[in-house]
Amino acid sequence: MAPVGRMTDPAPGGPAVTIDAMVYGLTSFGGLITMWDALLPRLEARGAIAEVLVPPVLKKPLPVAPHPDPPPPSRPRVFHSTYLSLPPPTTVFAGTVATVHDLIYEDHPDLAAMDPVPHATALKRRCITSATAIVCPSRATANALIDRHAPDAPVFVVPHGLDPAFRPAGTDGAGPATGLPPGPFIAHVGGRDHYKRFGPLLDVLLRSRALRELRIVVVGSATAPTAAEAE
Repeated sequence: MAPVGRMTDPAPGGPAVTIDAMVYGLTSFGGLITMWDALLPRLEARGAIAEVLVPPVLKKPLPVAPHPDPPPPSRPRVFHSTYLSLPPPTTVFAGTVATVHDLIYEDHPDLAAMDPVPHATALKRRCITSATAIVCPSRATANALIDRHAPDAPVFVVPHGLDPAFRPAGTDGAGPATGLPPGPFIAHVGGRDHYKRFGPLLDVLLRSRALRELRIVVVGSATAPTAAEAE
């Protein structure tokens, strides 16, 4: 990956953060892209980003417009890995941060999208063991990571946020969403195919007397229900 350069002046006294854009070279859709599309402009606005490393081929444009200036040499530099990457060996960083979203390769190798799975698992382990700090979106992922990869890893749980511009469908943002089922329900966000295991979820709800009355609200999916799902 090639450095693109400083995007804004970092916050006074803060570190110069280098973020890779590895995920933008791997996919053009999905949860990770959505998250970084929301985060990068906010980090830029706060002056937290000094540099972005861009893969040779982008499957989706970056949501920010970098400037061709080098980061300030007087600030400590921190590298943030977005997807199993390591910091450039030619740059000295005061620390490295890795975001680990899940353990899909380890828990469900038969369903994982990346091939071969052992290669992806090895990349993750190398990224984790070399990181100064690790960010996980849930306590379950953090515990699994510690158990599988790094018992003494400095793991921090930072849940995913909600964009303040989000408004439930059918509302003006001032009241409850319309069309939601009364009582408890399950919210499913995103796609339903492959390792999302939406079909087994439906099977469990249909077979369990205690859960049969629950409804599922699906949001963020671009595909219509299949015949089996509709049935």
